[in-house]
Amino acid sequence: MDHRWLLIVIFVPLVGMGCLNNDSESSEEEIAIISEEETTAYVDMWVENDGFDVTSIAVSTGQNVQIAFTSVVGFHTFVIDELDLRTEIVEGQSIFFRAPETPGIYRYYSDVDPEGSGFEGEIQVK
Repeated sequence: MDHRWLLIVIFVPLVGMGCLNNDSESSEEEIAIISEEETTAYVDMWVENDGFDVTSIAVSTGQNVQIAFTSVVGFHTFVIDELDLRTEIVEGQSIFFRAPETPGIYRYYSDVDPEGSGFEGEIQVK
């Protein structure tokens, strides 16, 4: 028996139907479908002159991680040696990376601040 499938895709703009916010520059809504294995671990981090407010993060192996720096005082960096990650911390911006596939504890720190000053923490990968 010959089975043939016909797939028809119809794009209907939702602008003007009250389904989209017209304040955005795009007239199309972006939809992301993420499987359970690909969910992103979100961390909201404040960086003050006395260090990072989050000093321990737990994630799954291979999980996507987003760290949003919502409040930053001074100049600091965010470093994870095992991931070859080093970036300047900027208020209002996020960094994205994938957790290692090997379980363990991975240290993060600021390499422009003295060791033991509070600018360090760990990512527990399970």
